[in-house]
Amino acid sequence: MARGYLTKRGDSWRVVVDAGTDPITGKRRQLTKTVRGTKREAEAVKAAMLTQVAEGRAVRTGATLGELLEAWYVANSAEWSPRTALENRRIINAVIVPALGSRKLAKLRTADIDAFYGRARAGEFGGGKPLAASTVRKYHAVLRSSLQQGVRWEWLAVNPVALAQPPRGKRKEPTPPTPEELSKLLGRSEAEEPDFYVYLRVAACLGARRGEMCGLRWTDFRDEFTVVELQTAVVISSEGVVVKETKTDRLRRVAIDASTADVLASHRSAMEERARVCGVALARDAFLFSYEADGSKPWRPDSVTRRFNSLRDGLDLGHVRLHDLRHYVATRLIANGVDIRTVATRLGHASPTTTLNTYSHFVTEADRDAAELLAGLLPVGLSATESDTGDD
Repeated sequence: MARGYLTKRGDSWRVVVDAGTDPITGKRRQLTKTVRGTKREAEAVKAAMLTQVAEGRAVRTGATLGELLEAWYVANSAEWSPRTALENRRIINAVIVPALGSRKLAKLRTADIDAFYGRARAGEFGGGKPLAASTVRKYHAVLRSSLQQGVRWEWLAVNPVALAQPPRGKRKEPTPPTPEELSKLLGRSEAEEPDFYVYLRVAACLGARRGEMCGLRWTDFRDEFTVVELQTAVVISSEGVVVKETKTDRLRRVAIDASTADVLASHRSAMEERARVCGVALARDAFLFSYEADGSKPWRPDSVTRRFNSLRDGLDLGHVRLHDLRHYVATRLIANGVDIRTVATRLGHASPTTTLNTYSHFVTEADRDAAELLAGLLPVGLSATESDTGDD
């Protein structure tokens, strides 16, 4: 049972309460407070502090937020994807620790967190450029998760982020390129960068993520390139380029149209010829997109984005992003009546609900078209003037 005592100091009282053992240092901790008033008032404060300790509402460690963040990262990063680990490390080192890392957990308040979000939105951590709400919400996610871990570890009693108010982000509707814009991209790349043309053509067929496209190997294809099994993705981590399982950690089979299959067959022949000229053999499990003659190493995802940006800028299509090819596939399928579950499977969404939430606007438009289709199947009603109303 926790104990406490009072010490008279001039016209005030110093209240000291035993707060148990620091889970990090193993040392005994004490809560202290100065009360300017009567002994009875100091006794009341001591009783409140003892209750706080007894109910587990007192911070039990002198650790800082920075120390908690580091412990949280070490404990959890092995379960994250390399990309998530790299991004969380960047957020911790470059943003949160410089702003709040030295703050003792015992003194960290919700108001401090809200002030941090406000400073971030104002551009204090973006080189003077105001940050988007979605970016600040990433900081919020790191703080919420790490501090909740601290609560579970009993480093602190309550999570000060629980009542914080991160900025609300407005959900942006996907803006896929038009067929005409995609045709320009494919035409220019086919003429100038044949390998990149194959990448864009396959991406516009599969709707795969950038990392999944970079992770494609020839051994992933079946039935003369008409079926592909998406099972790996290339990501950039603190250790460099890493090949890992796909985002949903499960294999998915996706059909490929005959024309794209022909493009893949030609690309395979071109890679084999390139390897022959270089005096090497194309590896059995070679990557489809590789700068190595034997196809042993994949393209870097960030390199793909740079190539795409250069291509689209040369065509005055600056509003089109590489990721928008994925939106193109989804919206075209939905517009042409393909069921949501099939679209979700093709995109690699864990649940059709994700697809519905992301493309709700396009689903509504497709449903309107469905209503018109149904109306066209119904018999045409007679107008009031033509119907037999019994009036002459």
